[in-house]
This record gives sequence, C-alpha cells and structure tokens, in this order.
Amino acid sequence: MTEQVDPAYSHANAEELRSKRKRISLACKSCRVRKTKCDGAQPACRACVDMNLTCGYVRRKDFKSQNEEENRPLENRLKAIEETLHMLVTQNEHAPKTTRGQGDAISSPSGSAPLATLTASTPWTNVTIGASCETEMILTPHLETLSSDTVDGMVIITFADEAANAHFGSSSNSALFAQIRGALAEIWQSNHLDRTNLGPQVNDSTLISRPASPTPNSQLVRNPDKRIMDHLLLPSKGYILASLDSFFSSGIGVLFPYLYKKPLVDGLAVIETGGLRGVRRSWLCLLNTIMAFSAEAVAPTWKGKPTSDTVTFLNRALYLLPEIALQPADLESFQALLLLLQFLQGTQYSSKTWAVKGLVVHAAYQIGLHSSSENAKYTPLEREIRTRCWHMCTILDKTCSMTFGRPQAIQGRPPAIDLPCEVELATLDEDPSARNFETGQTGSEAVIVFTQSIKLYGIVAMILDEVYKNNMHGDDAISSLDVYHSIMLVESKLAAWRASVPPQLQTMIPFPTSFGMDTSVSFDQEQGLGMVLTLRYLHTRMLLHRQMISCFLRHERTVKTGHSELPFLMEFGKSSLEVCLRSAVHIIDGLRSQFTDAGQLRSLTTSWFQIYYAFSSALIIFATLVLSVNHGLQILQFQAEDYIRRIEEASETIRKLGNRSSMASRCQKYLAKLYAIASAIRDGGTKPTEPATPDGMVLFEAFDPTSLMAWTGDIPFNWNEPDLFAVP
Repeated sequence: MTEQVDPAYSHANAEELRSKRKRISLACKSCRVRKTKCDGAQPACRACVDMNLTCGYVRRKDFKSQNEEENRPLENRLKAIEETLHMLVTQNEHAPKTTRGQGDAISSPSGSAPLATLTASTPWTNVTIGASCETEMILTPHLETLSSDTVDGMVIITFADEAANAHFGSSSNSALFAQIRGALAEIWQSNHLDRTNLGPQVNDSTLISRPASPTPNSQLVRNPDKRIMDHLLLPSKGYILASLDSFFSSGIGVLFPYLYKKPLVDGLAVIETGGLRGVRRSWLCLLNTIMAFSAEAVAPTWKGKPTSDTVTFLNRALYLLPEIALQPADLESFQALLLLLQFLQGTQYSSKTWAVKGLVVHAAYQIGLHSSSENAKYTPLEREIRTRCWHMCTILDKTCSMTFGRPQAIQGRPPAIDLPCEVELATLDEDPSARNFETGQTGSEAVIVFTQSIKLYGIVAMILDEVYKNNMHGDDAISSLDVYHSIMLVESKLAAWRASVPPQLQTMIPFPTSFGMDTSVSFDQEQGLGMVLTLRYLHTRMLLHRQMISCFLRHERTVKTGHSELPFLMEFGKSSLEVCLRSAVHIIDGLRSQFTDAGQLRSLTTSWFQIYYAFSSALIIFATLVLSVNHGLQILQFQAEDYIRRIEEASETIRKLGNRSSMASRCQKYLAKLYAIASAIRDGGTKPTEPATPDGMVLFEAFDPTSLMAWTGDIPFNWNEPDLFAVP
C-alpha cells in the first residue's frame, strides 16, 4: 500500500531542504576559523554582528568577478564621487572663517604625529587582536561634529551660564572669585576707577562672553560607531612596548607608581598565543589609556590640536568604559578607571572627570581596597598594589573635592591602611623575570615622594573638613574666629609633616623660608621629584590660608549687620594673609625656575596641575591686592607694582606651560583682565579719556570694573555634556 503524502507538507519540506543546501562562494575568516555557517553578507556577516566579532573576507589572488564588466561603470561613478568629496573637503580646510564663533568644518584627519622618540615604527600600523603581528590593518576613526567640553578637569575657568548647571563650593576658585567681585564693587563705589585705564582689550570682551565654539579639528568622539571604529585594534607590538617604556620611565607611572609594568607586557604574549579569547576588556582599556598618556607626552593635546594618536587611544578606552563600569569590579578594572580619571582630569572633560571619579570610589569599596583584612588575603605583591591603588583613590578624591568645591566621597577618618612600602613593585615579585622591570634609584625615590604625597593629601583632607567644612556650608556660616582656629590647628599638622620628611629628601626639597618679609627664594633647576613635592606643599599651605582671604573679602557685609569682625581680622588675620601671599609667590617662582634658557620645561608634575597652580596663585595675588586697597593693609611690603609684576609673571608662566593651548589662552585672557584692573587700582581715581572734545573740555568717564568680569561668571566650570555612557 502506497503511503499518501500531503502535497502542502511535501512542498514545505522541499523548500526547507533547498534552504539548508544553500551554498555561498566565500565565507568570512572568523566563521572559517570557528567552523560555523556563514551567510556571506558583506561588509559583516550576521554571525559576526551577533557575536560582536571582527568580520573580514580573504579572497584568492586568482579570484575574478563574473560580473566585472558590469560593475566597472559603478566603480567609475563611485571613484568620481570620492574625488568630488575629497575636493570639497580640501577647499573647506583652506577656506577662511566667516563669522566669529562659527565652527570650522571638520577636516579629514591629517597624518598622526609619529612617536619618534619612542619607536621608529609607524604609529598607526594597527593589527587586529588575535591576528599575527605581521598582518596589518589601517584604522580610520569615525569623525563627528561635537561641542567639546572647552574647559579642563582642574576647575580653572567657567562661563556665566554654567553657574546654573553645576555647584562649586567654598574651596573652588569660583567661590573665591565671587567674593573678589563684591570687593571690587566697593573699590569702584569709593574711587570711581576709569575704564580707559583697562586698555584696548576691554572693547573686545565679547570674545569671551559666551561659550567657546566647538574645537574645529577636534576628533574626540563621545559615542564612536562600532562599525567604523573597532576598539579591538592595537598598534604594532614595538609601538606598544615603546609606549610602556615611556610611561613607566618618565610619565605618570613615575609620579604615581600604582601600576605594575610586567602584567601589561605579559598580556601581549597572551594575545599572540591565545588570540581574541585571551583579551580582557579591562586590560585593553588600561593599555589604551597608557598609550594615550605616552602620545600626549610627545605631542600634548592641550598644546594645540589633538593628535590622532591620543584621540584614537582615548576613544577606544572610553568605548570600553561602560563595559568595565557595569561589570563586577576587580583590581585591573579599578586601575583602568583610576588611570582614565587622571587623563580626563588633565584634559578638557570636566563633567566626565566628576562622573568617573564616582565610579572609581565605588569600585574601590566594591573590591575591598579599604579593608586591611581583605588585603591580607593576597600575596605581598598584590597586597602592595592594592595598598597603592587605595591611596591613589583617596588622593584623586581630595583633588576633585578641592577643585570642584564639593564634598569628599571618602569622608571621615580614613581606614587604617598601611602606607606603601618604599620599594619597587618588581622587588616583591617572586617571578625571576621581574628583575628586568626594575628602574633603580629613580623608582625608589619616586615611591618615597609618593608616600610623602599621601601624607600631604591627608592634610588636604583635614583642610577641607576643618577649614572649608567639607564644602557643605557657605562661607557666611563660618565665623572668622572659627576659621582662624581651624587654620592654626591644621598649620601645626603641616609643620609636623614638613619636619618628618625623610633625610634623603630634605636635600631634594627646596622648602622656602616662612618667616620675615622677604619673598625671594632660590630654586635649583635640577630638583626633579623634590620640586614636585615642594609645589604640592606650597599649594596645600596656600589653600589652608586662603580661607582667611575670604573672611576679609566678606567683611563689609558683616559691618552692615553691626557685627564687624575687622578688629579681630586686623590683629590676627594679617599674618595668615602674608603666609598665603608668600606661598603664591613661591609657587610662581618655583615654576619659572624649571624653564631652561631655551624656554623648555623640565620634567615636573603633571602639566595640568602646573597650570592650575600658576593660575590659582595669580588669583590669590590679585585678591590680596584688593584687600590691601580696601583695608589699607601693607602685606609683605608689597606695593601695587609688585602685585602687577607677579600677575604678569604668572601669565607668562602659563603661556610657556601651555603654548597654543585653548585652556592656557583663556587663562591668559583672564589674567590680562586682572592685570588691567590692577593697573587701574594702582593709578587710582578717575583719569581723563583721550582725545578731548572740540570745545577743549576733557571727558571723564567713571565705570564699574566688575562689569568687565561678567564674561567669566564664576571661575571654574562644569560643561554640561551629554551622558558619558550613552552608546549608539
């Protein structure tokens, strides 16, 4: 008996069989390696898209398209379109600007600056992770027009409209400047200073009365496209090793020795043998950030247009950030976040700096870096790395709290974590090959300076807690008597720290004298790491006594309420003003001493901190000038000319530190305004304008100098950027 088959079922089964037997002429390399079915779709097959893998097709040399003749007209048309686009981009690059404030067109990336001092190999010869190091692939990062954050992560400058978007408390430069503006208004009301003394730059104040236009050539991409910018790409092995050598010999790796070079080098061997499966996202993010630091050291982004090297490495690290932040933390991912925070702090990413700082603190608590009992479970090497990472986390928490004027995330008495051992990490590694990673005397000296800096930033935390009340209250809520008592309490701690500096560092650290009226000090150009510690000490002391300036600046408001604190301030507060002014002058002298005769800067602390130190010192000098005029004070025998000269020196120092930098240029413009107002204060009263009227009468014009500062709003900043972790 013949079995009857349903025709519909037979037809469906036949269709299914035909689909199963479908063949493609060429499978991608990834599917062939994994021995999985490939649908042959280009530029990426469905399997590779679903698994987020790099999809590539390798064609035989003798492969000829059957429709070559039919495709030739299309190829010619495509070539014509490409040539037209290239011509338009070239014309746009050379076209002059039309209207001030209109952003230029973004051009195609020029050749990336070679890392010649690191390696002779071509920097942007990229290799796909997991492939042979001889297989090269050129990467063109995706460009996107964006309104980049036009301020740095050190809270130096902001615009007026940013005050509504962010809060900056007592320890920030913003709070101090707001008080200076009030004191300047009092000088104007009493002296009627003349606007003509401020020079020609007054009429051009509209240049900086609004947020700056987007950086024309900025290549920084907040949300790079997965299909165009492959974050799983690395340069050649020689380039990576040269970048690591640069980072750990003369970069952040020396100043903040919480990273160990050997695991990074070992990771390269894992890639060569294990391919893509052996790559950890945290390791890749950490490596890209290190290479961004190394590229930045050769061609600093803040000294001009960002190089494609720095930009691409940073974009790759930022692309991996959400994957790391949303996964359970481990030590390596914490180090990646920590180093990325340092890079963002030194470039124009203010809001990202604060966001990543929160991730860093949360990750530190998650993996138990604050727990001595948890650290005891690890080997001596791992325990030492965890200890250093915890202290580095507290340092960055204090610096962000200090510059942004916001409460510390790590508050109260810190956990009892031992200080780092004053040895190199390689000496704690039981692996015999670790001896190849020792750096000798320089490495051990750097650890000693790092340990002393940890103690010093502990005093910074005390200053924020005791003097600035952890930025939780306004200045008006703190009486001058309480401020003076807190300053004297912390000053004793600062003196004890200075006395406890190890003998081997005493000769390296040019601590200037703190007594008498003389502000001159001799700094040696070869101080090196000792100068780094000196600048940190001087700035800490300036921050401590700066709060007394705030007490003087708000004095007039207490007079109106009948509770004048002026007698107390004049008797006890003047000495604090002298210490603050002296520290500011010494910071500028210390920075200026590190320039060679050719104008080159010797190796010091991170560049963004140098600009921050110089700018903050200039602001203190100007505030002291305002106080001396308002209250008739003679501070350190300074005359008006002395204040003006020091402001000019600070501006020149910033110019050398950040040549052609937008941040440095804005700081210079700001100091030029302060210089002009200081000159008007020196001249005093109302001056005649030029020329005279036709009838022979001379015009007199009184003006409010505070109107010239409206373009700055409150100093520092926080640019309101889109969500950092948005992904396409």
